[in-house]
Amino acid sequence: MNKYDKWCNKFPANAGYYWFYGDPDFGSMGSDYSDNPEVDEKLYFVEVRKVNNGWFVVADGRFLPDKPFKKSSQKPGYLGFWKNCELPETDLDVKGLLEKKK
Repeated sequence: MNKYDKWCNKFPANAGYYWFYGDPDFGSMGSDYSDNPEVDEKLYFVEVRKVNNGWFVVADGRFLPDKPFKKSSQKPGYLGFWKNCELPETDLDVKGLLEKKK
């Protein structure tokens, strides 16, 4: 059993598809460092890829940070939970849609 089969607050250790629930850009606004910050919680479908100098994280057509929010050093980052996303296998023939029926 993979630890990402359940919700986990650690960044994924492997490339793949994940669900992320939380705020991916927390700490990017000054109010995020107040005693009672507003957290923009949302569910994201995320693709995580390993690249030479780190991780490539994409959701909703934009890049997301691969580091967690750190209040002590005032570094923005993600604030939330990760879960493995199993994609269904398919036997659909998309190319077959181009062929004319005889």
